[in-house]
Amino acid sequence: MNSPFETLVRTALTDVADEASPVDLTSRALGLARRRRRTAAITLAAAAVAAVLVGAPLAITAADRDTPPAAVTSSAPAPAPSASPADRGEQLLAAVRGAITREAPQVTGLETLVRYMDVCELVTSASGKLMPKDGLISQAPYEASAVPQACPPPWGNDPHSYRWLGRFAKNGKVYAVTIHIYPTVHHDPADPPVNETDARERELAAQGENPPYRGPHGEHVLVHDYLLNMTKPGGIGVLIECHDTDETGAFMTRSPFTRTELAAIGLDPALRP
Repeated sequence: MNSPFETLVRTALTDVADEASPVDLTSRALGLARRRRRTAAITLAAAAVAAVLVGAPLAITAADRDTPPAAVTSSAPAPAPSASPADRGEQLLAAVRGAITREAPQVTGLETLVRYMDVCELVTSASGKLMPKDGLISQAPYEASAVPQACPPPWGNDPHSYRWLGRFAKNGKVYAVTIHIYPTVHHDPADPPVNETDARERELAAQGENPPYRGPHGEHVLVHDYLLNMTKPGGIGVLIECHDTDETGAFMTRSPFTRTELAAIGLDPALRP
């Protein structure tokens, strides 16, 4: 039998699937390429919330998943050599909880955060390449011993990518929250555009109602009431997504955090792969 929360999450996510139209995460702030990546990330996170918190199976196509680009590591601080990926995950989880407690002490439920991983079955395609069977990648709670066989890179688990799902509460409301810390490509917003596409995306961003901005140390910060999408110097990505589980709606409009709190959490220097 489902718990009241599982029923609530299942109802909310079903309503979204039935009624919500695709969301332009950047509010016309970024170009088409970035909009596609952001939309894919939100779609994955919403489905993963249902899979891990409610227990429903999840499958996405390998072509559609939002795989972070290769990391730019020239200035990224390296984790302690003795830390295994599992140990590093525990360190990061403690850092995430610490940042949230400091910046948003009114938010509860941090103990519900659960790490998850990709799962797939690799087969040889007609062209002789190894690929996920039927192009599908699933999500499951993280098990360190299962990671090497679960879904290896480049299709699935990056050993330096960490993802958690949880349910937070504030003022009597419950929110499904996804937190993802991963290697990615970073561009300081103060630097010149790297190409014409980048220049056009910046032009569109400047015309948006809520464009990205430069953080105190060159971070690229895009923040909405329900979303933080930040990249940091050294090739570090921090993604926090909040989904209101209120069955009356408000998907992607309410959050247990303010924009200021979300940005401050992401800027914590301890949040790095």
